[in-house]
Amino acid sequence: MIWNAILAYLIFGVFQSHGWRLYAAFTVLPSIIGLLLVIWVVPESPRYLALQGKYGLATLHANHVASSMGYKGPPLEESEIEHHYSTRQRHRHEGKQDSSLQSSSSLSLPSSAFFSTLLSSIRLHAQQMFRNVKLIYTSPDLCKPAVTLQLMWISVSIGAALAFWINTIFQNVGLSNVYLSFIILNCASIPGNMASAVLTDRMGRNKFFSCSCGMASMALFAVGLLVSTGSKNEEEESLSSSSMATNHTISIVFCTAFYYASMTGVYSVLYVMASELYPTTIRATGVVLSSTFGRIAQSLAQFVNGALIDHPSTLLNVGATVLLSGALVAWIVPPQEMSRKPVKDDVSKSSSNPSSPSSLSPSFQLVHNNLKEHNGNDETHSLMEDTFHTDVDESSLSSSSTFRRNYSSTVT
Repeated sequence: MIWNAILAYLIFGVFQSHGWRLYAAFTVLPSIIGLLLVIWVVPESPRYLALQGKYGLATLHANHVASSMGYKGPPLEESEIEHHYSTRQRHRHEGKQDSSLQSSSSLSLPSSAFFSTLLSSIRLHAQQMFRNVKLIYTSPDLCKPAVTLQLMWISVSIGAALAFWINTIFQNVGLSNVYLSFIILNCASIPGNMASAVLTDRMGRNKFFSCSCGMASMALFAVGLLVSTGSKNEEEESLSSSSMATNHTISIVFCTAFYYASMTGVYSVLYVMASELYPTTIRATGVVLSSTFGRIAQSLAQFVNGALIDHPSTLLNVGATVLLSGALVAWIVPPQEMSRKPVKDDVSKSSSNPSSPSSLSPSFQLVHNNLKEHNGNDETHSLMEDTFHTDVDESSLSSSSTFRRNYSSTVT
C-alpha cells in the first residue's frame, strides 16, 4: 500500500499524468516479487508435508526453520516424523481414496477420461466443502465461536470500507495535496504491524482485537468531530486564520493515520484468530467462510457510504459505531483464547482442553508432577505444555526419541 501511495503521488500528483495503465502496471510489481520470494525463500509447512506422507521434506523444512530461529540442539530425524504421522496419514489417504472411488463410481458421463476426472474432482471438493460448512455450524465446540468470529469480521469489513472513501472525504473537506496525505496514512500501517507483532501474544488475541478495534472507532469519531467543526467554521475562515486551517488539517490527517494503524492491527490479529480457531481439516473452509461474510458486508456497505459521502461527518460516525460494536462483541462474547495453546488437527479433538493436566494419561500426569516438583515456576510448566500438549497419539509419543530427549533435558 505504501508503494501504491507513492506511485499515485508521483504519477497523478507530481507529474499530473492520467495514465492509469502505467499506474496499474507498476502496482503489480510488488505482487510479482512477493510471489517469487514465496516460491524461492519461504519453506513449506512441515506439518502439511508430514500429513501428506512426505517425511523427508518435512524433516528438511522443520530443521531449516529451527536453525533459522537459533536452535542448537540435535536435528529432527525423519523416523521421528514418520513415527508420529504415519498412522494418521494412512487413515487420511484411505478416507480420500474411498471418497474418490465412491464419487467416480457414481459419476458416469459419456465424455473423455479427462473431463470425467475433472468433474469428479470438482464434485468431490464441492461435497467436502459443504460437509465442512455443515460441520462448522453443527459442532457444539465450533458453532458459537465461528458465529462470533463472523460477526467480528463483518463489523471490521464495514469499518474498513471507509478506507476507499478517505480521499474523497479529504477532497470534500478541502484538504490540499490528497496524495501526499495518502502516503502518510499508509505509512501508519508500519506501527500497526509492529504493535500486532509485539502485543498479540502478550495481551491475548481477544483483548488486542477489542483494543485495536475500539481505538479505530475512537479515531473515526474524532475525524467526524473535526470534519463537522471545520464545516461549521468554513464560512468564518479568512486569510488571517490560515494557521488555524493548517492545524485543523494536521489533526484530521493524524486521526485518520491512527485509524489506519489500528485497522492494520485489527486485521493482523483477526487472521491469526481465524487460523487458530478452526482445526486443520476445516481451517481453510472456516477462514474463507468468515472472509466471505466480510467481503459481502463490505460490498453492501459501499452503497451506504456512497449515499452518505456528501455528509462526511455522518458517514464517519456510522463507520465508527459499527467498529465499536465489533469491539464489544469480542469483549462480551469472546472466542476461545488460543494464545500458548496448540491448534487442533481434527474436529473430534476440539472438545478436550489441551491446557488441563487432567486430560493427560496417567504416565503423562506423573511426568507433569515431577516437573512441578523439580521447578514449580511458570516457565517449566509452559515448557511442559509445549512438549506434551501436541496433537499426536500419546502412546506413540512416549516411545519416541523426541519424548526422551525433551524430558531428560527438562528434568536435569
